[in-house]
Order: sequence, then structure tokens, then C-alpha cells
Amino acid sequence: MFFGSVTFEADGSSADRIYRFISSNRLPAKDIHEAAGKVYLTVPAGLRKTFNAMFDIEHISYSVTGERGISKLVKRLLAKKGLLIGTLLSFLAALYFSGTVLCIEIQTDDPEVRKQVTAMLYEHGVRAGARVSSLDLTKTERAVRDRLDKVSWIGITVEGCKVIADVMLSTEKPEFAQKRLPTNQIACENGVVEKIELTDGQLVTTVGSGVRKGDILVSGKIVNERVYYKNGEERHDIYTRYARSIAAVYGTFERTERFFQPYHTEKRIDSDDSSTRYMLRLFDAELPLFFSSDPQTCIEVSSESRLSFMGLELPIAFVRTELTGYSFAEVPISEREARLLAAQKAELYERNFLSEYELKDRKTEYEVTDEGVTMTVNYTLYGKLSEEVEFFIDK
Repeated sequence: MFFGSVTFEADGSSADRIYRFISSNRLPAKDIHEAAGKVYLTVPAGLRKTFNAMFDIEHISYSVTGERGISKLVKRLLAKKGLLIGTLLSFLAALYFSGTVLCIEIQTDDPEVRKQVTAMLYEHGVRAGARVSSLDLTKTERAVRDRLDKVSWIGITVEGCKVIADVMLSTEKPEFAQKRLPTNQIACENGVVEKIELTDGQLVTTVGSGVRKGDILVSGKIVNERVYYKNGEERHDIYTRYARSIAAVYGTFERTERFFQPYHTEKRIDSDDSSTRYMLRLFDAELPLFFSSDPQTCIEVSSESRLSFMGLELPIAFVRTELTGYSFAEVPISEREARLLAAQKAELYERNFLSEYELKDRKTEYEVTDEGVTMTVNYTLYGKLSEEVEFFIDK
């Protein structure tokens, strides 16, 4: 029943004659059943006239209760010529656009790189309206990598009518790879040395030694002494070489931080008034559909509705943005709330600046004044004590 089917409802008293007609002529039929004095059967759409003639000859009352398939669609289309023409045009448009670039997506978080890659793609013919078969994506990828220093790799693929360019940015060379002068490793904290990893340089300190901030731990000036005897006399040859000290010195140190919270804080107050902005996005252009200006401070919540046609995604979208204005006002707080906010500042500091260290101990003190609450935290930390600094060679 590829071209459709027709479901008949006939008088149940004529069921024997209907069954006999179907079996004697070996006609395909399905879903044959009786209910409430009626006989129901479904036959291919091509046998509709055959069954109509049989019902009329046998004087069996019947009616058509359902139609499915292409036959029903053709009838509807023939009854509505405009719909038929629209369907035909839609099919032709879908056939044409199936091989045409309608939108381009650059997958990178760097807006400057996105702009440069878009320009390069346009220069090599990768633009909205271009035929996919005319594009040389391999050549385009090679050109982008050669001309844009920030791009280390780019992969261009086509999904339907969308061109997707996946961009990986180059990472800067590590600082040590750019150094040309000899360097020392100096102490960046006051602490006690507990571990030393030495690759190059002359070790100046030892495990268990106390160091002060700025002390040289590993020197890039390496002095060697050779002792030998000549004519029974002991002699010393001293020679010096300069290198970049490559080492990591670890130890325990203390750090004290203070966090002050006055008896007031800023609170955001959202406005009761909100507005909606609509924008039409056509290919890479955005056309505003409003005339009023946006508030200076507002919260934006945007949603996009992209149009599609016969399953193809079109380069046309409506962007709806809800704008809610807000302002800040100073709100008085209690001593307890000030303590909590000071503690939150300390937690934020620890998360952002102490995550690379091992926290061995933490002691907290509060000082309450008329202006606010000061939270003093004494940290005992374990981590890297050394940092690399350059020095000039004395001539």
C-alpha cells in the first residue's frame, strides 16, 4: 500500500458476500473486522473503484471512513493549486540551497581572531551564497594557518548549508624559552627550605636552612676550582661559567593577610520596568528592529529563533532580548553580617591566590572598630619558595 489506502465501513449483514468477493478475487485487504453491526476493511487506494463497483452491484450500503497516503495528498494538492505550486517551489528551493552556503560559524572565543578568519574565508570564496562544490577547503585552511600567526590549526567542515571553522589558537612560548641572560633562583618568601630540585646552576642553600625574601638559592654564576700539583707545589685554577639556573626550591613559609569590611555594602536593585528588544540577524549582519536606546546598566537575557525551510536551516534569525535595568545602593549591615562578608573575602582570596600551595595551618583574628570589622588571617603554607630572576655579567 505504498500509494495509500482506503478504509470502508459496510453493512454487517453483507459480511459473507464481502469476504467471498475478497477471497475469490484474491484481493489484498487488511484490518478486516466487525463491530456494532458494521464491517470494516482497509484496501489499497488503487482498488477503491473495484470495491465501489462491488458494493453498488451487490446493493451493499457503505461509506469511506478514512484515507491515507499519496493519493490523499495528490487530491488535496489538485484541489488547491496554490499549495501545489508552493510545494513544488519549496522542493526546488530546497534542492538548490542543499548545495549552497547559507551561514558560517567560527568556533573561537577571540573576537579579533574571529574577525580575521572571517575575512580570510571571504577572500577565498567561503561566503554566504557560494556553492559548496566550488570551495577548496584544504587550500583555505593552509592559507589561514600561513597568514595568521595566532592560529596554530584550523579545520573547516560543511554540515548541510553551514560552514564550520574550528580554530585553535597558538600558545605563547614559555618565558624561559625566551631568556638569553643568565639567571638566579631567589627566595620569594621568608621560609624554611624542605625540598630542592636542581637541574642546572650552583646550589647556595641547603635543606633545613632558613631563607629571607630575596636571598639567592641557586646561582647562575658557577665557580669551579681545579686543584693540581706542579713541581711539588699545590696550585689552584679557578674558572667561572654563567648559565640559566634551572631549579625548584620548596619549603614552608607564613603569610598574613587582612580583610576589612565596613558596616555597609552595595546591593543591586533591579528595576520593576523591563523592555524587550528584537533584532533581525541576516547572514552576518544584525538589523535592530527598535528605535529606543538601551539603559546604561541593565541585565540582558537573549534568545534566538532561527528560521528553517524544508528541514534546512536558513541564515535568518530573530533575536529577542529582555532588558531589565538596575542600580546599586549602599545598605547598612550588622557586625555579624560584616564578619561573614570579611570571611567571604578571605575565601575568595584563598581560592584565587593560594590554590597552588598546601595549607598547613590557618589562624584567624577579628578586630571590631566603629568603622567596620577587620579579619586577620595568618597562613602557614607549603609550596615553591623560589623564583627566577635575570642578572648581568660584570665585565
